[in-house]
Amino acid sequence: LATGGPFSIDGQHAASNITLTTNADAQDFTIGLTGVSNSSVILTSSGTGTDAIKVSATASAGGIDMDAGTSGIIADTTGSISLDSLTASNFTVTGAADLTLSTTAGSAIISGGEAAVDAVQITAGNVAGGVDVNAGTGGITVDTTAGFSIDGATASNVTVTGAADLSVGTTGGSVIITGGEAVADAVQITSSNGAGGVDINGGTGGITVDSTGAISLDAAAASNFSIATTGAAQDLTLSVTGATDSSVIVSSSGTGTDAVRVNASAGGIDIDATGIINIDTTNTANGISIATATAGVPVTIGTATSTTTIPGDLLVSGTTVTLNTETTTIEDNIIILNAGNGELGADGGMVIRRFQTANGSGAGDVVTDTAAITGAFQAGSSTPETLVLAAGASATNDIYNGWWIKVTSGTGVNQVRRIEDYVGSTRTATLYKTSDNTADFLDGLDLVAAPAALDTYSLYNAGYSAVYFDESDNVFTIAATALTPDSVPTAGISTV
Repeated sequence: LATGGPFSIDGQHAASNITLTTNADAQDFTIGLTGVSNSSVILTSSGTGTDAIKVSATASAGGIDMDAGTSGIIADTTGSISLDSLTASNFTVTGAADLTLSTTAGSAIISGGEAAVDAVQITAGNVAGGVDVNAGTGGITVDTTAGFSIDGATASNVTVTGAADLSVGTTGGSVIITGGEAVADAVQITSSNGAGGVDINGGTGGITVDSTGAISLDAAAASNFSIATTGAAQDLTLSVTGATDSSVIVSSSGTGTDAVRVNASAGGIDIDATGIINIDTTNTANGISIATATAGVPVTIGTATSTTTIPGDLLVSGTTVTLNTETTTIEDNIIILNAGNGELGADGGMVIRRFQTANGSGAGDVVTDTAAITGAFQAGSSTPETLVLAAGASATNDIYNGWWIKVTSGTGVNQVRRIEDYVGSTRTATLYKTSDNTADFLDGLDLVAAPAALDTYSLYNAGYSAVYFDESDNVFTIAATALTPDSVPTAGISTV
């Protein structure tokens, strides 16, 4: 059928068709428009169904091929568009042009139903291409019931540009930050705001910092490193290990008297070394002070078998100096007594304590001498420390203080004890008891039995022998005393 003008095929009021029944390949059915002009092949329908225009390849192996020139393919609808397939499919722009999938007021949903790690895949196929994801105030949410990975081959960042927090967390696992670069700041945590800080908190698992290089903690304000302990043996250790010439150095450039301070507020301080311990100062005015804050604090230097050497002068200021040695060797030729201004003009000399101990056998150098006073007890003596002397004993308080007394007959005979206090009005002597003893004082011993009335006793007042110069008479005197001489209260007054 050929015509030189228009033609029209119309049907009315019944289904109609134009059909080609083929019996071999290449028997195509063509509806075509020829001629290079702005003309169109138009399929139009006023039907109201979803298939008002239907293009269907009914054979199972058949497809639909749509080709267009540079003007492209335009599909417009006031309803939805659906492209469905049962096999692998693609929607591709083969040229250097953008492919846009967008919605002006709805959501763009990309969903993959395959059970594979790349069920949804967004790829920039060009090696110089990237993926740009932008969102408004609704943000970006990435959720998964498995892991996720964000990898970059060049410098990368995750940044919050506003005044809001950035959280990296795990509710049941570990947060691992790893830097593989061979530089000192391979992992860097920085608070860039000058008023900002870094807060690191750990639970009972603690915080471990290990390094095969150096570790540096620096601050520009008052700082601390402390342990709030809840039990014993929760120690804080600063140590250097390895058999090398290395040191633990505590250094301060502070100018106060406590520029370096070691303070044990409830315990002690233990310093041990296998080498020399040096304590030095360049302060020639005040020098080095030991145990000067609290009165009565004992200071021990050395052990029973060690040697203590003082190369310079030794100044001892106090009431009593006790030397507990078997032999004292003084290499100087002259010993000067009464050299201090407070002692000038007072009696001076040497006092020797004689051998005597509290015992129950009547032994001792002092109590084998002739007694100074003898007598018989009155009733009322009691253990562990009370003796009531004879009615004729002195009525002066403290007169027998420091004297030794020995029970010479009756109950508790041969008990030797030392008197600590005496009350003249009641003739009562109070003895040093066992609980009075210390490392330097061993004269105390509880009474084993209290003497009865009329049991006898002897008193001895020669516990010390003295050789001293008597300033008032300008003579040397040899004498005995029950107590060591008192300290000199006023210059020029003899107290021996």
